[in-house]
Amino acid sequence: MKITSWPTLSLHPAVTAVLQGVLNLVLVWWFPRLPAPLYLGLWWVFALAIASGLSLITYYAPGASRARQLVTLAFAYAGLALLLLVADSPVAWWFTSVLVVMGPAVGWLLLPWEATLTFGLKPERRWRLLLTAFGVLGVWSSARGMIFFQLLSPPAWWLPWLVGTLIVGAVSLWWWWEYGVNLDRRTYLTLGIFLLMMFEITGAAGWLPWGYLTSGVAFTVIWYVGWLLLRFYLSPGGIDWRRQRWLLLGAGATLTGFLAIVRWR
Repeated sequence: MKITSWPTLSLHPAVTAVLQGVLNLVLVWWFPRLPAPLYLGLWWVFALAIASGLSLITYYAPGASRARQLVTLAFAYAGLALLLLVADSPVAWWFTSVLVVMGPAVGWLLLPWEATLTFGLKPERRWRLLLTAFGVLGVWSSARGMIFFQLLSPPAWWLPWLVGTLIVGAVSLWWWWEYGVNLDRRTYLTLGIFLLMMFEITGAAGWLPWGYLTSGVAFTVIWYVGWLLLRFYLSPGGIDWRRQRWLLLGAGATLTGFLAIVRWR
């Protein structure tokens, strides 16, 4: 899919970043004034419309993709909106608000502003992956929140986990494709096993005395480590365990430290 720019305008990405940040401040101001959670979809449509309009008047260097950026922002805005919805403390609210304002803006800043600066596409892709991870955090946290607030009665309590797992599965497949993994039978089989494992882990962790935000962070870290290792597994070079052991140790230390200092709510 290719989205072309507006023929008479071509803003520098830095200018677009400033405009995006200012407009996202308006979105953050508007969010708590929504008359009901059902208007969350309207907020998301406005957020995506702003990003889409800016993308049409912004210069994209060869190799940069408007479509991929907008898909990333669509998922990130949805996840961040869910995080704003379930934020249960001022710290969580302000942290998520900063992400809403700065996350998309930094993505524009990382876009190459000249055709010869295509090396900047790698940092931009990594930043989009980070925004996607925050979208995954929103999905897991809201799914756990639905169970926490008993919005569904047994046995339908497992439906949020199932829907969340399927959404994260689609995101995992998309990002494997972004990093050049062939979408063949082996990839789909790996994805199926990975999703089954994630569904079992999230279901079992639902019995732990974790709050929905704490659960969301823990599941997102587990998802990212699993996704990354399977990405290497599906690549021609395979997994270099000597190098990836530092990833596993770092992720384990980060998760353990996080669970040790947060309140279990």
